[in-house]
Amino acid sequence: MDKPAVKPAFAAVVLAAVTLGSSEFLGPAGRSGLVWAQEKQAEEKKEEEETGLGFTYRQRHTQTQPGIPKPIRFMAVIRESPQYGHRMDRYDRGKVAGSTCVNYADGTTISLFHRHKMYIRRSRPEGSPVPKQTADPRVQIKNALAGEHKKLGRRTIGGVEAEGIEVRNVRGSKANFKIDSAVRQFWSSVETGYPVLVEQTVAGNDGAIRIKTICDQFRWNVRFDPNEFKTKVPPDYQQLDVRQVQRGRGGFGAGTYGNTQ
Repeated sequence: MDKPAVKPAFAAVVLAAVTLGSSEFLGPAGRSGLVWAQEKQAEEKKEEEETGLGFTYRQRHTQTQPGIPKPIRFMAVIRESPQYGHRMDRYDRGKVAGSTCVNYADGTTISLFHRHKMYIRRSRPEGSPVPKQTADPRVQIKNALAGEHKKLGRRTIGGVEAEGIEVRNVRGSKANFKIDSAVRQFWSSVETGYPVLVEQTVAGNDGAIRIKTICDQFRWNVRFDPNEFKTKVPPDYQQLDVRQVQRGRGGFGAGTYGNTQ
């Protein structure tokens, strides 16, 4: 029996979940970002491996694009562990609407979409290295400071005095559309230096697509249980082929999709 059609709005959510689940964000173009990331990894490698400490944060996502009359909005809670993996739980009306789990131990990435009872399973190619965290905003801020950036001064965020910087770039990524521009603002506590707010706005496909993400409510030095990065697919869920979703008009779910087999 054919699986039900994948509607444009759901397709966009699928691709957003896959992209966000990769733990990758746009960063300043050029070599400096890689250098800073390598230095950061070397600096904290021993501590991360011994303690497994990570962090959590909230992410709010707003997306507009052709073929979808209303903006797509969702909120997610992200867990990042340098030792065990990455987990994103998306919420709708206070309930978990879907999850994406990247498990470093077995090399799998599983995305669940509860409302539609569908899932995506991907496996890390045999012999490939375990992925490294690239979404740590502390690393991203160092990357930004190493390159061209604009100082934004100070403001109070949630009772915390923070300093901000802004970076602008135009570069490719693993997004399923052509990126026209990307602007990121980082706000960090004056007292601790830790990020308290990160905002990113991306425009693509000659202005047809616009995505804004807001990251806040950070919790640092969190000790995780490895089971938090494991998930099971319910037996009545049908597998979704994300490659077919990606073939939609406009390159980011803006089209009508048929059978997902």
